[in-house]
Amino acid sequence: MVAPMEKRQFERFPVHRGSVANINGQHLYSTITDISETGLSFICAPELQHGDKVDLTLEIRQDQETKTIHILVEVVRCLKDDFEHYVGATVKIITEEFKALVQQIQQSRLSLAS
Repeated sequence: MVAPMEKRQFERFPVHRGSVANINGQHLYSTITDISETGLSFICAPELQHGDKVDLTLEIRQDQETKTIHILVEVVRCLKDDFEHYVGATVKIITEEFKALVQQIQQSRLSLAS
């Protein structure tokens, strides 16, 4: 039997980052659970559909300042577990702030592994 082909091109890094999801104009608490250079996963209460667009807002530390960034994502999958939904999404606009966030997380994971 041949192993299935891995679709992901970039390594995912586990995180636990609080965020606010703007879903159809409603602001709801969410938690980002992993991140890569082109996508992320998060947990939220409402069920989302493939293709839904969500604006995630979170704070990052950059250059000794706390900045609020927005990450526009498109839902790829949504799986229900009890009262929560686990959402996989691709980032629609990869900004410099998003790249900095991924780099921060990558560096912190690599330093933990050393």
